Amino acid sequence: MHGASPSQRAPELPKNSIHLLLNIMNSNGERIDLEYDGSIIVPAHNEETRLGLLLPVLSRAAQELRYLVVVSCNGCTDNTEDMARSAPGIHVTATSEASKSLALNEGEQLAGDVFPRLYIDADVITGLEDLRVLMDALRVDEPIAVRPSAYFMTADCSWLVRTFVEAQYIIPSSRKRRLDHLEGQGIYGTNRRGRQKFSSFPSLIADDTFFDSMFDLSEKRLVEGARVDLASPRFFLELFRVLTRVFVGNMELERWLTEERPDRLQNETSRPSEEHLSWTCIRSYCRRTFDSWHPAKVLPALLHLVILRAAMLRARYLYSRRKTIPWR
Repeated sequence: MHGASPSQRAPELPKNSIHLLLNIMNSNGERIDLEYDGSIIVPAHNEETRLGLLLPVLSRAAQELRYLVVVSCNGCTDNTEDMARSAPGIHVTATSEASKSLALNEGEQLAGDVFPRLYIDADVITGLEDLRVLMDALRVDEPIAVRPSAYFMTADCSWLVRTFVEAQYIIPSSRKRRLDHLEGQGIYGTNRRGRQKFSSFPSLIADDTFFDSMFDLSEKRLVEGARVDLASPRFFLELFRVLTRVFVGNMELERWLTEERPDRLQNETSRPSEEHLSWTCIRSYCRRTFDSWHPAKVLPALLHLVILRAAMLRARYLYSRRKTIPWR
């Protein structure tokens, strides 16, 4: 493990109470004080067709649980911002640039020193009680990071996409990777001590993978009492584009960590790499992985690994030429 220089270590955030008192004007122009028990930041880019299921939950969280909820719109050209502003109790910030990292940082500026804090993708489905359980899990003194149990919705997906998703639960290394890491789960969060591990979100594709890399394995928690449902790509080409972008994001993050935070590089070794997905590794893996060679297990797993391998090769090509790929 490399030691971080003083310039690499994140500055400490203010160490005051878990609540924050904000002065806000009511409709009569009189000052009122609001006390918050936590904060939620939701970056949103053109999410008008997906945000509608989450907004009522966020609104209730703001009003019933006293959470400071910020929807951070970035580069929206649809009605996402208007939808968010119409929801009671929700604060909205908006930028013209389509950048998730910028949206996260803008949201954090507005959220200030209100902790614990959750970061939620705008297209997920979760409940009020799930948010409360996650927040409560963060009310500890030591630095920790949490995520809920995540379930992928595949009912409307093609056979190929469903097979790929289901194989994640067949392959032991995939199951372990999902348990050990926070990224790709739609929601992650931390407390004040955990947030002191970095200064701001860098301009990277993989915000959740960056966040995950800031924490040691012992500091990460799967909160089984909380649930989130995640939308899956409906068709294979959409899935392949998403996977390619994920691998590009991993490559970008590895380079950033090497240059800016080499002390956190050791946290990246359990993610899929080109070496892990080589044909030799896949053949060796298949010989020792399955306790049953029934086609119902082997074929989906092989298909999963081949798709990952192809997406990684595509990502390496794009990254080497500094080309970008859209999320959707």
